[in-house]
Amino acid sequence: QQQQQQQQQDEQSQQSEEQGWNKAKNMFEKYGSTLPKKVCQHPFKRNDIVWVCRTCQADETCVLCHTCYDNSNHEGHDVAFYHAQAGGCCDCGDPQAWDPKGFCPHHGKEVR
Repeated sequence: QQQQQQQQQDEQSQQSEEQGWNKAKNMFEKYGSTLPKKVCQHPFKRNDIVWVCRTCQADETCVLCHTCYDNSNHEGHDVAFYHAQAGGCCDCGDPQAWDPKGFCPHHGKEVR
């Protein structure tokens, strides 16, 4: 009987743990996409506007999406834009790709 009680307690504990994980998973699925990300990583689709700032980029492959560019300060910088082919993503928030002074307020080490 003691063994049966222990088995029931173990099963209840396991069920409770599973319910906790399911609740956390559901909350992440519901709210996770609204949380700020440190790096934008917006995936470029064909004809998206892609911004280049030669003042801020680490190399010629480092770019910003239109939203991040529009929300960041590149006044007096050497900038250009082009229409994307499919592929690639926005580097805003990545200090290895972009000067942090050129990040938008939504991305970077300290998301504001």
